Amino acid sequence: MAPAERAAHLVEMHLQAEQSLTPIEPEYLQKVLSVTAATLQCPLPPATVLGQYMKMLGRYPKDLVEMATDEIVRQHKWNTFPRIADWCSKMDELLETRKRNAMEVEQTIAMWNGDTITLQGQSRYDNKPKGLGNAAANVLKKF
Repeated sequence: MAPAERAAHLVEMHLQAEQSLTPIEPEYLQKVLSVTAATLQCPLPPATVLGQYMKMLGRYPKDLVEMATDEIVRQHKWNTFPRIADWCSKMDELLETRKRNAMEVEQTIAMWNGDTITLQGQSRYDNKPKGLGNAAANVLKKF
């Protein structure tokens, strides 16, 4: 693969990694919770409690919420609304894997740019090092 092709591939990988971490939209999450309640034939939690569901589940990507919801609907045996932990336990490991992958792509881009990777502080990927700035955009500048 030619260097320019590799650079373009890295940029594409970076964009895909970023998109895979995009949180679910609140309106869609509300719909998912409503459909879950209807499917399980149970009432939605009160508004104050539902706000916690929105807050806690709203940081996960749409596809992970959908996957976890499918599993919950298949496996939930009672006509009670599932707990927040029922969703989180199914999504946490997958989300952490996505964050690690995104960070690895950024580190690869930084190395490609010739950075010595003096990674400091915290990244948007939680407890991962940062210091890359607009590294993805800079990759193509070499060609």
